[in-house]
Amino acid sequence: MLLQRKVRRAFDWQKEQASQREAESKKKPEYETSDELPPMEDLIEKDDVMLEKGDLSAMIFSALITIVPACLLVLLVIVLVVWFALGL
Repeated sequence: MLLQRKVRRAFDWQKEQASQREAESKKKPEYETSDELPPMEDLIEKDDVMLEKGDLSAMIFSALITIVPACLLVLLVIVLVVWFALGL
């Protein structure tokens, strides 16, 4: 294989990262009852989500182009039902 050393090194690095994450998850405190909530720092892992410069605006824009047409369709259905119900 042409890049066998690089591929092997990448796999080794991936295994090392997985073992580190597993060791960190074992270090986290276990909560005895479901009524006891863990602190927010335990719930939020900041390293997992890394946003780039335009990611937030792209997510907002994609949410708008998904939600707005659906809302308009629901409003159109409501208006048509009322229009036919009242016989206007």
